Amino acid sequence: MNVKTIRRVCELGRVPAIKDSSGRINLSRELAATTGVPVFQGSEHLLTASTPLAGSAVALANLEPRLCAAAQRKSSAMTAGDAAHAVRCHGLDGLDWYAHVKRELVRRNGIRASALVSEDRR
Repeated sequence: MNVKTIRRVCELGRVPAIKDSSGRINLSRELAATTGVPVFQGSEHLLTASTPLAGSAVALANLEPRLCAAAQRKSSAMTAGDAAHAVRCHGLDGLDWYAHVKRELVRRNGIRASALVSEDRR
């Protein structure tokens, strides 16, 4: 959706928050400034650039919540590098990132099964 459409949807009410996974921090900031709705950005590579947004909603937070919180609290090259390293280590930089998250959560006893719904059952 474009910004104008998102604003119109927010004007209807009942929109508790927006997750912007476009990877364009300027778009996230524009939405935050013009919609009156909390905006969370959804791209790991923007963790240290989330100010003045409400926060982030990223896959990495399922596996490295402290790192994600630190990256948002204090923007630095070190935390950005740590986040990028964690993304690579956990396999979150590919199209099948969700499978890696599920397998790791099973390994940590966070969920019971890592099975995915097959393409023909969706």
